[in-house]
Amino acid sequence: MTGAATIIGLTGNIATGKSVVRRMLANSGALGIDADEITHRMLYPESPIYTSVIEAFGREILSPDGQISRNKLGEIVFKDQTKLRKLESLIHPGVTDAIKKRIQKATAPVIVIEAIKLLESDLRGLCDSIWVSHASSEHQMKRLMQSRKMDQRQAKERIAAQPPQDEKLKSADVVIHTEGTFEQTWHEIRNSLSDTIQSNANLKETHLNIHHNWVAKSAENLTTKQLEVLWKKSAPEGIPGLYQHLGMQMMLILVHDNHQSHLMIWKNEGFTGTIAHVFPKLVDEKDVLFGLESLKRHADQKQCEVIFVPKRYFSDAGIDPARYELHRCSTDHLIYSGWREAAANLSFPIEKQFWYSLLAYPVEAESINRKNFE
Repeated sequence: MTGAATIIGLTGNIATGKSVVRRMLANSGALGIDADEITHRMLYPESPIYTSVIEAFGREILSPDGQISRNKLGEIVFKDQTKLRKLESLIHPGVTDAIKKRIQKATAPVIVIEAIKLLESDLRGLCDSIWVSHASSEHQMKRLMQSRKMDQRQAKERIAAQPPQDEKLKSADVVIHTEGTFEQTWHEIRNSLSDTIQSNANLKETHLNIHHNWVAKSAENLTTKQLEVLWKKSAPEGIPGLYQHLGMQMMLILVHDNHQSHLMIWKNEGFTGTIAHVFPKLVDEKDVLFGLESLKRHADQKQCEVIFVPKRYFSDAGIDPARYELHRCSTDHLIYSGWREAAANLSFPIEKQFWYSLLAYPVEAESINRKNFE
């Protein structure tokens, strides 16, 4: 506990909707910290325990490029509880330390730590409130097979490798049921968050004042009705799309002369930020640059380290991104494995279509040579 922020510990078994809950909390003004993402970083070559993991589980867990394959490692540890505990003993101290560092850097009034092993770890002692996401085993199976492309055997093994959901539910201050629609989950989370912090005063309006007649607001600054009105006016999708975006991506509202003029949807994955959509498009050069600066500020608040911007974002305004502290992106530029992995998951071609800007260095990577960025 920081004394300045309310810390929510979010847990739940695999495929019970934890990440959707975390993202909705982030869109409600919280800083979201995903312990699983930090755990992934413990397996990168830049991590101080990279060699120890290879020594413990053998070089057969390596991909051809020298990275530890999480799939290969998972096939080993999820079939053997002794090996799973060995891996956790190597990884968890570094994960806890990295989360504590991120909490110390946080400026948000609420912090949410998503961790599947939250209750079994030292992280529990950091939390003011324990939230648990819940879904039936049938929903877990369906999600694992659809979203993670597991076959039925793999899905059953992953579910069976975890303690029964009832054990987590007994420790919950708040239970979020995720079998309904995104809209139902959003309302449940908003009500539970208000109860958890006792007062909405903690989530006071936070504006990003970028220019004298331009302001950026995040989703928590608008009521549900205001969000729906803006969405109907700006976005091509129906209202269900609004709530799906609130559970899958970040939302930023661009305000011009006190008029809510644009919606920016951006992805926040692996401590990187990426513009996904702007409704309607920004076409004036000043407006495009305002949107870019708003993204940088918002992403920095969410502790992103790098932002990736597609070339198409600048095309309509005829802007040369190189003039605005952005760098042409290729995998060679991204010397940190976590950023390369995030870039590989982008929906636009890597070498030709996007630019990047460095916001911060990863606290989990000790071996990065920062001079390469100078």
